[in-house]
Amino acid sequence: MKSIIIILVLLLTAQRMMLAEEKQTTISKPKENSFMKTEFLLSKSELKAGEKTFIEVRFIPKEKIHVNIEVFPEFKIDSLAPISLLNNLIVPKDKDTTYMDVNKKLKQEIKVNAGVKKGNYTLKGTCAYLYCNEAEGWCNRFVQKFELPFVVK
Repeated sequence: MKSIIIILVLLLTAQRMMLAEEKQTTISKPKENSFMKTEFLLSKSELKAGEKTFIEVRFIPKEKIHVNIEVFPEFKIDSLAPISLLNNLIVPKDKDTTYMDVNKKLKQEIKVNAGVKKGNYTLKGTCAYLYCNEAEGWCNRFVQKFELPFVVK
């Protein structure tokens, strides 16, 4: 009887350990939007201190989904990044609606901070946007994380 209890305790302990490991891997994955795929890139990935470039975002919506630009997308970057957000956000507007033209890229101008040492860096941040389904009458805000590698030469 004691051996059965010991085996049950070991099985329960092993199961809890497996669940804890599963939770850790789930938490570390960035959240994805099931209605909208996004692709992030830098216009230039090799930069000099003080140089400007753009974060470019391509939105790939599912059918009947669009990016609403009545509320502009908003970028935030990691405070440790050697990059500054500039006030130049280029939002391509569809000529007939209040939607973003998803055939063109959203662009947020950034600048490498002066005095940054040469080396490899990763720009981490988020882009919050409003996506909608007009036919069903709903909109949701989504915050997409991104990481973009770049080099300061």
